[in-house]
Amino acid sequence: MNANIVINSTWSQTDSNSLNIPTLFTDSGEISYSKSYASGTGPGQVNSVFHEVGVLAASGGTKTYNLTDLSGSLFGNAIPSSFTGVKIFNLKNISTQDADLEVILYSGSGFDAIFGEPTGSIVITASGMLSRNSYTNPFAVNSSEKFIILQNNSSNACYYDLLIQGNK
Repeated sequence: MNANIVINSTWSQTDSNSLNIPTLFTDSGEISYSKSYASGTGPGQVNSVFHEVGVLAASGGTKTYNLTDLSGSLFGNAIPSSFTGVKIFNLKNISTQDADLEVILYSGSGFDAIFGEPTGSIVITASGMLSRNSYTNPFAVNSSEKFIILQNNSSNACYYDLLIQGNK
């Protein structure tokens, strides 16, 4: 199993001088990040993957993922996945209508360490994405840090794409 992460953001901005001097201010640049993971359990390695495209019902639809007991399917056959550590977490709101995907974060909700153990929620608006990764040390999964809770409080159904890679 191998994995690659590539994130690339570029910008170009030109503004006129507010003092009415005929001078333009220009800023442009690029921020790029790219990492490749090999198969295994050490730094820069992954050996477990879970992927799911899902939908949350409008007005309160919720889904809880237990990182120690996940199962996907391929051609109708169950494929179990479990993690002791997460190295790559990507969650994209693929809704085409206005729908907010919330990752619920509070003490006891589970796997909040990957986000710095905040409280409340992280909201991903339609077409938005949340991505976290750790190249060297995985975000630990254990008996008290194992749940990811997704919720939709929008009036439209919320469609999402979830990818988790790490170590068994």
